[in-house]
Amino acid sequence: MMSIPQPSALAAMFNWYRASPTDVPAMDAMIETTDFLQKPFPKLHVPTLSVWGMKAPALLPCQLLLIEEFVPDATVVRIDDAGHFSPWEAPEAVTAAMQEWLP
Repeated sequence: MMSIPQPSALAAMFNWYRASPTDVPAMDAMIETTDFLQKPFPKLHVPTLSVWGMKAPALLPCQLLLIEEFVPDATVVRIDDAGHFSPWEAPEAVTAAMQEWLP
């Protein structure tokens, strides 16, 4: 069995992440961007599975529109009844997606 040197470290990181505020700007809001966002994104050339909870308030379905442009070998599985924490909200659907995708 693998031992975890700091068993509470992972829980602390998840708790910090869960407690962070979600600030989703209005659709027509002008937001500042960083310089790296102005440069072209490199393409990812490895098979990639993205399991996307369609009810996530910060990760909107429209963000999937160009995924194939940047990740040509992407497989996207949309989970209608889950949000950002799909593994907790819909574990069976996430497991099924992974089992179908993995060799």
